Amino acid sequence: MQNPDSLERPLEKRLRETETRLADLEERYQHIVGDTHGLICTHDMDGVLLSINPAACELLGYESSEIIGRNLRCFLSPSRAPYFHIFLERINQNSVDKGILLLNSRDGRELTFQYHNIKITKNVEKPYVLGHAYDITEITELQEQLKQLTLTDDLTKLYNRRGFLELANQRMAFAQTTGESLVLIFADVDGLKGINDQLGHAAGSQAIIDAADILKDSFRQSDVISRLGGDEFVVLVANATKSSPDIITDRVREKIDGFNALSERPYKLSVSLGVVPVDIESKVTLDDIIAEADKSMYERKRKIHKEWVVNHPAPSDVPAMPA
Repeated sequence: MQNPDSLERPLEKRLRETETRLADLEERYQHIVGDTHGLICTHDMDGVLLSINPAACELLGYESSEIIGRNLRCFLSPSRAPYFHIFLERINQNSVDKGILLLNSRDGRELTFQYHNIKITKNVEKPYVLGHAYDITEITELQEQLKQLTLTDDLTKLYNRRGFLELANQRMAFAQTTGESLVLIFADVDGLKGINDQLGHAAGSQAIIDAADILKDSFRQSDVISRLGGDEFVVLVANATKSSPDIITDRVREKIDGFNALSERPYKLSVSLGVVPVDIESKVTLDDIIAEADKSMYERKRKIHKEWVVNHPAPSDVPAMPA
């Protein structure tokens, strides 16, 4: 018969080895969860947070006791909170999910996380979600800054041609679903070559900036204002009415008259405008619409010039200005 002591010794050895492995695994777990700079959390299938790592608490500006037991929805950006049920439905149906999560910190900053979630169902009383996410706020902010640089005109800080085409096409697509009316304005700074030749290119650049500031002051934030290049500007006006073209041109001219009355610049600012309605149902491209507005602007400019020549006839010894 085998000695009981001889049976206990191997069992004790195996138990000690198991305890050592468990301690090692727990230490590794603590390193992963406690020392990681990302976000690791668990929440139930309703979104109530069960655990969160210290680094995430520090990043969000909360104590763990202020987070655990609350719903993840409470920490979402207001723009994403209404769609939280879709987030829960996706992980519940697919068991895995990944995407972008926007969380608000205690001080009101919006932080961007790229997450990967797994639904845990094995060896548990109730299924729950294990989530891991990286803070990519700085990366997304840099990307947005770079994007703005590629879409913005250096001189006027308006959108450049690329920025205008991108935003205007989005606005036109939106208008197709809402039925709102759009108008496109083409603007050209008059006499810029003369300003450059007589006063220098610094004065010419200032005239372009002045025209841009007047356009910014004449339109709403919902309108898309752009400097196409040189002395040419374009504006896409939303929620336009039949009377909008006349109202718009009058408003811009009033702003220009006010500027010239108070300005100490060595030039008088003048801007020609062309206005065309945008038919969102047609297949005409935005470039075609810009070209039509440009043509409208030059027709207005020629008409005004001819009226000026008729009302201001040149002396017999001075040739008339060319039409």
